[in-house]
Amino acid sequence: MVWIVDDDPILADLTARRLRQLGIQAAPRTVLPRRIEPDVGLVIDLSSYQSLPPDQQIEVLMTNPIIISGSSRGITRAAPQATGRVDFLLKPVDFEQLASLLRHRGS
Repeated sequence: MVWIVDDDPILADLTARRLRQLGIQAAPRTVLPRRIEPDVGLVIDLSSYQSLPPDQQIEVLMTNPIIISGSSRGITRAAPQATGRVDFLLKPVDFEQLASLLRHRGS
């Protein structure tokens, strides 16, 4: 299962729906739960990530998320904090590329 976290519910739903069409189990979320389940993959919008408290940002980075953004400016601020493998994609998202990344990760 992959959680698609975006503060825009339409984009979260669209992304999750398109990934399901490509064979990826995905669920849209506009809010990240306080506890991230260990077997869940995470695709999170950069603004949603940046709105989290610092301790939860660290928890997100530990999941090796895919961070998506409409702008590359914020990505350079998030990248140095990454402790694991974090992939960054710019919007509009290429859903085939996103599905490929998730399959490669085993999500």
